[in-house]
Amino acid sequence: MSREGGNWQCYDIEFRKLLERGEAQWGCTHLELYLRAKLQGNVKSGNDNNKSGNTRWPVGAGITSPFGDLPYLVTETTPLPQGQKKLSPPENDVNYYSNSNTPVKVDRLGYWLKGYNIKMYNYLVNGFKYGFDVGFRGSVHHNTVDNILSAKTKPDIVRQKIQNEINANRFVGPFDSKPFTEMQLSPLGLAEKKMPGTYRMIHHLSFPEGSSINDNIPQDKCNVQYASIHNAIELIKTVGRKSFCAKTDISSAFRIINIKKSQYKLFGFMWEGKYYYDKNLQMGCSSSCQIFENFSTAIEWIAKNKALIPNIVHILDDFMIVDKTEDGCKKKLERFLAICKDMDIPISKEKTFQPSQVMSFVGYEIDTRLMEVRLPIDKLAKCHNLITVVLQKEKNH
Repeated sequence: MSREGGNWQCYDIEFRKLLERGEAQWGCTHLELYLRAKLQGNVKSGNDNNKSGNTRWPVGAGITSPFGDLPYLVTETTPLPQGQKKLSPPENDVNYYSNSNTPVKVDRLGYWLKGYNIKMYNYLVNGFKYGFDVGFRGSVHHNTVDNILSAKTKPDIVRQKIQNEINANRFVGPFDSKPFTEMQLSPLGLAEKKMPGTYRMIHHLSFPEGSSINDNIPQDKCNVQYASIHNAIELIKTVGRKSFCAKTDISSAFRIINIKKSQYKLFGFMWEGKYYYDKNLQMGCSSSCQIFENFSTAIEWIAKNKALIPNIVHILDDFMIVDKTEDGCKKKLERFLAICKDMDIPISKEKTFQPSQVMSFVGYEIDTRLMEVRLPIDKLAKCHNLITVVLQKEKNH
């Protein structure tokens, strides 16, 4: 276990107490104690009469395991069930850090993924180490492009978004000439978000038709199978009526995924006479969903198998946790967020919601008291307005 940046003296003291009670075993990291030690740092006792000088956990922290029959983290040293073979990760799998254009700590990701499908383990760990392959299998199209009208009519917004990406170490530029001998350019555009006056910048990777980036990514690199609202419904039915739901969302989603350096040349663009290129996965790339889904599926596996959160479902970057009680749901959400923090996976605070019996999830409103799924009021109002407009047009004709 890494001993950097944590309150390991307190971990040792409390772990030995659990050993005495038979609630832990040597060679198995205790998840709750580990996360406290890692994330809280040293917490000194406020009792001046504490002659032992031992560091103690904060009042109310407790050491009772909330994990049921498995109070410890399952690691590579944990005895395996009879008949199950141990998957050996590649050598030196966690002795490095990821590229600077992704926040994800590949060493911590590799640690939590011990025991995962070995093929996907290698895919994800090597992907964050060296960059992910977007699947492009064609020739670079030497071209000049004109940006989309939506971008040209709002230059200040585009300019600021480009600068934000440069500051995040995802865009590189400006250059007076092409930074690569072979470099494909695709046009920029803007699309308005749900909130009026806010925009998402688009890199149109399906242009030009026939020789675009997306035209040269095979279909098998684009196929992806998501969970759906039906999976969330089945999960709630399993847990039962009046269960509690909490949810959270990985911030920036595709943009935290770094791509192979050899493919930077595929994602070029021009703005105000200067050249730029992108180093991260883009929403407009046809293979992005498959790549990100592989990552988020692994995070769900970690939640189920290492944080022992059995009732969790994800749809791309959205995660929902279900539990019988509000307190149990809250604790599981806290464990999930703590593990994400340990791996430096960015979480959207605005899209993280504490346990409730009424929860919006991927565009639907779920009510566990009534055991029903409905459209939110704002969507119903929008549908009503659209129907009214259509009926009015028909009436006028």
